[in-house]
Amino acid sequence: MKWISIFVSCCMFISCSDSGENNLIAKYTMRTDFRNHNMKLESLVSNIRIFPLQPQNEEIIGSVNDLCFIGDTVYILDENASSIHSFDIINGKHIKTLHGRGGGNREYVHPIAIASDEKHIFLLDQMTQRILCYDKNLNYRNTTGINFAGGDLVCHNDNLIVYNLAKSPNYDYKFICLDLNGAVMNKIMPFKEDKYHRDMFNWGTKNHFTMNENGILYFYDSFTNVLYRKTNMKDKSYYEIDFGQYTIPQDKPVNSFNIYESSYAIPTDYFFIKDRIIVSLLLDGKRYYSFINTETGQSETGTVKSSDGKLPFFPQWSHKNTLVGCCLYEDVKENLMLEKYLIDDEETYVLLFYDI
Repeated sequence: MKWISIFVSCCMFISCSDSGENNLIAKYTMRTDFRNHNMKLESLVSNIRIFPLQPQNEEIIGSVNDLCFIGDTVYILDENASSIHSFDIINGKHIKTLHGRGGGNREYVHPIAIASDEKHIFLLDQMTQRILCYDKNLNYRNTTGINFAGGDLVCHNDNLIVYNLAKSPNYDYKFICLDLNGAVMNKIMPFKEDKYHRDMFNWGTKNHFTMNENGILYFYDSFTNVLYRKTNMKDKSYYEIDFGQYTIPQDKPVNSFNIYESSYAIPTDYFFIKDRIIVSLLLDGKRYYSFINTETGQSETGTVKSSDGKLPFFPQWSHKNTLVGCCLYEDVKENLMLEKYLIDDEETYVLLFYDI
């Protein structure tokens, strides 16, 4: 990846400890106006792969709400159809589809997120406040009750960490760490009073976790410029991103304005790949990205476009050294990488893999 030094980052490095206190790892400050800077997609990634999501038996994927991986298999959560689909990421072939909607103990009502470890898939059912576990072949294993409204989850070191959507007397923290049986192991980030909560359209981000290729987990709250590193869930080691004149003032609650019409930089997603923090953000209704090298402190921020304009860049997940995005076939049908596939429906979803 090429790094352009026209954007200067001021970095402050502080050693970390396991004391449970706030420990700033580094602060990166964008000193230059990036609104008119365009970055070429081909200069940011080493390779791009695409394949359509085409289930067998004429099934249709109605939405791609979340995904996770085990080995060379990707698992797609289709919230609209309440289904999980598995595909081989090497050849793009469909493997299996699970339909499990219902009111039984082995069924779910409103699946909102999925996660995986090396052998299992975990599905978060928001309506019933339960987590269902399946093996890698999508065979049911067990169900665990969590008793709070979860919005996202990740599996890390034999623990499940769930993002809590709503404060309650017993669950007044935003991140709840559970063992695989559902027992609470730890909590982090207490809810703060927000008189503007839900007054605008800012319902929160979909994703709150990212893991690098070495298995180190990072997590973040919605619309904040702080990325936390998980060690023992007591240590609040973190990175801070300062967007200069576009940073949200501390006395300006994010729910007091509409983020889609805001002149502030609003981070929505973070990724950590090869010692690089990648931030997806909104500013003046446009999508920008910051690529920050944590070893050198260099950064580049701007919009991202492919040279021919035929490939979108909107990563929503990451897997090892790869960013993963999704779009409809109609948005990429002119790309030559899709010529080998027979695709009749322009509403077919396509996965895009951007290797960093």
